[in-house]
Amino acid sequence: MYRSRSRSFAVPSLAAVARRGRLALLRAGFVLALLLGAVAQPLAAGAQDAPDLPVTPDPAACEVEALDTEDLVDAATSDEAQEVRDSLQATVEAAQSGDAEDEGEEPSIAPLEGDEADAEAVAGVTATVAELYACANGGDIPAIFALFTDAFRGYFLGLLTYGEEEVTDEVVEEVIAGLGEETPTAEEERTTLIAVREVRELGDGRVGALIDHATAGDVTAAEEAGEDVADVVSTDYVVFAEEGDRYLIDAITSDIEDEFGPAATDDAKDDTEDEDAA
Repeated sequence: MYRSRSRSFAVPSLAAVARRGRLALLRAGFVLALLLGAVAQPLAAGAQDAPDLPVTPDPAACEVEALDTEDLVDAATSDEAQEVRDSLQATVEAAQSGDAEDEGEEPSIAPLEGDEADAEAVAGVTATVAELYACANGGDIPAIFALFTDAFRGYFLGLLTYGEEEVTDEVVEEVIAGLGEETPTAEEERTTLIAVREVRELGDGRVGALIDHATAGDVTAAEEAGEDVADVVSTDYVVFAEEGDRYLIDAITSDIEDEFGPAATDDAKDDTEDEDAA
């Protein structure tokens, strides 16, 4: 989950749409929930660009060139976006007619599998996530979209524009406006990047990583109370694709702290090691 102000963004599965069977679900779920606080212009992926963690990125660190409305409309009318809208429509119609299949299991992710990525890749994905939160903390939503791959941008905007008869400049501008105000977030509500963990190669040229983050005010409150900051951390699994000289976000699985939060990941690794030794 990504946070901007007090909102959060999480991608609902098609199965969740079918279960609820409401045409307005996507618009409500995405506009009321935000990213990145659910996020391309090149920025060097060298180690010098990766900040020390934890860090609450300042909005001034959002240096990526924001996408204009024309770019966003192109993404929202792409083949990827239309495919998402068609899939959602078919799923909702099946739910309304009573023909929807059982939800079943969510798509599996394997954050602990694959070879560990090298230091350059770790620095690159860390730099991207840090800038993403800088943009979110500054309320610069169009800049956030510039940190997505073309495919993920189309997927994301396909979800956001579901239910619209026609995707126009006005529709896209309304969607973007609904994701957050174009003003910096209050300091206590900004997102703090706690850790970038388990950065691993996926075998297809991409890398995946666990991203721990929390609201700055929650981190401060936990520290002042002498509590474990891990208790206020949210964890996402983010897949990155290297394009040009930086890493861009290609997929996000949100709110997996119960399975892959800092302590949960350690337990999972211990279980894996025990199985290997048996």
